[in-house]
Amino acid sequence: MERAEAKAAEKREEAVKRPAKVGDILEMPGVRIVPSHTLKTVWSYFKKFPHDFFPVFKDVFSDEVEGAIYPQSILLLKDRADDKRVGDVENNAPVVKAGASLEELYNLLKRGHVGAIVVDEGGKYLGIATVRGLLEALKSMEPKAKSVNAVFTGRGEGQVEFVDLNDDARSLADKIAGGEAAGAVVVDKKGFIQGVVTVWDYIARSIWLRPRREPRSVFGKASRGEAEARRGPPVRALMSSGVPAVTPSTPIEDAAAAMASLGVYVLPVVDREGRVLGALTALDVARAYFEGAKPGREDITVERPSAEAAPAAQAALTPLKYATGVRLGELMTTNIPTVGLLDTISHVRRVMLKTGAHVVAVVDESGRPVGFISRRDLLLYIAEKSLGYWKIQKGKRLVLRESVMPGERAKLLREEGTASDVLRLDAPKLPATATAEEAAYAMLAAGVDYVLVVGEGGDPQGVVTKEALVRAYAERGREDAVVAELMTPADIAVVNPLHSLPRVVDRMKSYELDGVVVAEGNDVKGIIADSRLSLAPVEESLRGEKIFVITKYGDKRSGGSRLRYPKAGTLTAMDIADDPPPPVPPNLKAKEAARLLLERDVLPVLDQKGKMVGVLTKFDIVRDLARAYVSSKSPEAPKEAQKEAKEARG
Repeated sequence: MERAEAKAAEKREEAVKRPAKVGDILEMPGVRIVPSHTLKTVWSYFKKFPHDFFPVFKDVFSDEVEGAIYPQSILLLKDRADDKRVGDVENNAPVVKAGASLEELYNLLKRGHVGAIVVDEGGKYLGIATVRGLLEALKSMEPKAKSVNAVFTGRGEGQVEFVDLNDDARSLADKIAGGEAAGAVVVDKKGFIQGVVTVWDYIARSIWLRPRREPRSVFGKASRGEAEARRGPPVRALMSSGVPAVTPSTPIEDAAAAMASLGVYVLPVVDREGRVLGALTALDVARAYFEGAKPGREDITVERPSAEAAPAAQAALTPLKYATGVRLGELMTTNIPTVGLLDTISHVRRVMLKTGAHVVAVVDESGRPVGFISRRDLLLYIAEKSLGYWKIQKGKRLVLRESVMPGERAKLLREEGTASDVLRLDAPKLPATATAEEAAYAMLAAGVDYVLVVGEGGDPQGVVTKEALVRAYAERGREDAVVAELMTPADIAVVNPLHSLPRVVDRMKSYELDGVVVAEGNDVKGIIADSRLSLAPVEESLRGEKIFVITKYGDKRSGGSRLRYPKAGTLTAMDIADDPPPPVPPNLKAKEAARLLLERDVLPVLDQKGKMVGVLTKFDIVRDLARAYVSSKSPEAPKEAQKEAKEARG
């Protein structure tokens, strides 16, 4: 009797916590947008605060909302000199009351909106409600349609484009900006998935913008640069690889949870062989909860991986899955260094060096974590925002002392970013009972190198890094796997010693690499890893002591004042490469290679003839763990594999 009463009390408590009204999923954007803001400024805000949209206020002192600006509006920029303002492109914003039901919000969103302005009964602005908030709320609801098959969008049926790797990224940008497409699934010639492109891929990169000036034709014929500038880059330069994929028999709850935690609103739908059947959008997921199956579609039996009891009482709450059976509670790090919002990048770097941490927490004045920064986050920020750390870049704010005594040298100072510029707000979140394979899958889908471990209330409890996953793989990974199965091909992960540092970083970013080998042919010169690259070259260039020095001399009154600056050179791959480790053969056991990676971040792979055939990095190990996750979700996962996984878990 007491047990029944306790269960009833638990259900009542759960009902109280479950979001039911729009006010329960309220979001408060971290910035205030006004019509005079440039689109470029708003672009930077979307990168820092990835809300589905921002309200546009009449002015900075007013709570009167006059419209909304969507991330799709950023794609209206044509080139780097475009000075469009928010007032030129803002949209009308639907309004919903905080007491409205979530179904009312869904009915607004399915008309093509990505969110709504939330007001109280008196019409006063309270915040915004978005697709992401709705997806979070759906996680605690019971869907009317259980399977992806009941609601997904087939090829040619809806607002998802299916494109080739070499299709024009700018043409796709026009369709996304105009509302014709919510995103695109990238498919190869055989019909297999290669990646996904959404508006957030454009927000994260600027490669799709035209140059400030169009290249001129040579002798009346279009030059190669001119043709590329007009056509735009291929979608493969923008797409997110390693994205989550679902099958028709995937439970809709799993799809909703993936979208909510990763912020990915387009999931490819594949058959048992991995060929693309269509796509699942956020609105498809919401429809499954509020309306049920689409007309002409049927709900089918969902497929879940087999559940097995775990030895620990807490672990038994969630079934063990996949190859290693290692849970995040065993892997997470709780002793995470902290930095302040206004601490400089130099300080963040020093904290990482002093503590050896791969991730730091950014805290506010009260000491509460508001975001996190990994070494990879730091590297990508420096590469994208501040190449001035490595070379002089036009448009950077330079400071030169006016009064310089004869023979005295004046230093060139740079505008340095702070932790608030780099911190990430959208890191994947998983419970402590999730497995290493699930964490690997979430990392690749989000393009990060760590996941947050959260408690029941959603509060961060710790961090699991890619290094922790490699350590788990070295101990309990696949016994039959060899390096040749996991490595990245040499033509992708090898750079020339004379390649510029920005070019190296661009290669690592474009192909989701966390390290490369520096080589001439088969002669290995060194290695570059993101965990060291983000720390090694920053300090001396920030201080302006070695690379750039400006000297001012002469009498200004007589018109003889001059500036003298030595020519600044860009760092090359060889300048910042570490000594290479001994190469490994393709037939080396992957578990043994993982142990070597814990000591050296990158391993060159040479065959018996000494030919460079590939490169093995920590991300390659993470990818293998993620593949184990995907394989376990397949309805045709072999019973032998399940048996082996069970034996591996003891």
